[in-house]
Amino acid sequence: MGCAGARDGGIACNFNRPGIAARLASHTLARLERTGCFGWCPEYVVEIDIDGDVTYFGRDNVMTQGPASERLSSGRLRSLRDAVLRSRQVEMPEEQCACGCVTDVPYVELTTWDKEVPRISYYDAGCEQAPPAIRVLENEIDRVVGIERWIGTRAAREVCFVEHRDCESLVGVPEPTP
Repeated sequence: MGCAGARDGGIACNFNRPGIAARLASHTLARLERTGCFGWCPEYVVEIDIDGDVTYFGRDNVMTQGPASERLSSGRLRSLRDAVLRSRQVEMPEEQCACGCVTDVPYVELTTWDKEVPRISYYDAGCEQAPPAIRVLENEIDRVVGIERWIGTRAAREVCFVEHRDCESLVGVPEPTP
């Protein structure tokens, strides 16, 4: 049943009612944040909305610092949606990497939404307690957005951030603060 216009003799839709605009607007499908470590781990956030719009923000040890964006193809968006659905079928450990299996690694914060309710998983990268479906989703997000174009390949980041050479491909490097 749709909304009829007043001129058609029906009752017009009131899109100003609280909550209607929010439900009509696009919302986030998945968000992945990787924190830094004591070394040269890439630190960034990438967010994908339900329409496939990607928002990236690179912080440190990445080739593109600052914001970048793109739109996913329908195939890549479908692949991501499938991975999100599979990840919802598992439970995350309640403690953040209680196994103590990793040290000096970045944290991963992975958020998905189910009926506009966020589900947040926060764990150490490499933690053996993180269920495989969650790790698959984490990697699928990076794959479908083509994250290496923004953070650089591992080899390119090593040359730039460890060997301190060949950093010409850095984009958006902030000015040093006084």
